[in-house]
Amino acid sequence: MKYLQTLVSSIGFREITHNDVRWQALTDLLKVAKDQSAELVVLPGGYFTATDESELRRIVLDAASLALESETTLALGVDLHADAKSKGQTIAKLPYYGAVCGQVSSDPWKQTSDTNANAEEVADDDVPGKGRVVEIAGKRVGVLLCGELFSERARRSFGELNLQLSVDLGHVGMGQGLIPAMKSLVNYGSGTVVHSQHVASYGRSLHLVGADGIQRSVPAADCEFIGDDEFWITWLSRNV
Repeated sequence: MKYLQTLVSSIGFREITHNDVRWQALTDLLKVAKDQSAELVVLPGGYFTATDESELRRIVLDAASLALESETTLALGVDLHADAKSKGQTIAKLPYYGAVCGQVSSDPWKQTSDTNANAEEVADDDVPGKGRVVEIAGKRVGVLLCGELFSERARRSFGELNLQLSVDLGHVGMGQGLIPAMKSLVNYGSGTVVHSQHVASYGRSLHLVGADGIQRSVPAADCEFIGDDEFWITWLSRNV
């Protein structure tokens, strides 16, 4: 399966007024996906921002329509506009969602935790697991939403699902714990792990840890991009 991994400019992150710019960028990115014959496009958490859950679902449906036109599938996040955005808040208040849409689709998933600490508050039935698995081009793909990656319970759960690819839809500023958490997920048996998030500059890398445990990150500066200095998406074609 061929897929596009991305890093996205943090300009306009969680700003509803920036959605129009992001829709245009997504349209341009999906043209790339079609040219590349990519079967999956991985975008970060909070790529779009919605005022409420009804608008969130409309955004996912509209994104699905664009993906279908490009004969691909999107994995992306949509955040609800909220005042409380700090890490470690009560998990019931986390206003963050993710979905897979297009050739393959899921209902939106609500992020269950954003730190290892509050991951312990998650009810057993809500720990990310088999409900987060989609099959794309014959590959089993599991989806984690941002800080869920830091949950040992989620990593252990994913390791039991016979996945070929695990994707983490990060938001921004995942910190130094990102790579160790990705490697831990691989060690549990999750297949290749790939990550996407928002960044402030091209001085970052598109991170991947292979199913063999080897990190294969690529500097954003060595990748292709769409957009301009105001807003851009760096992309890299990979296979699993």
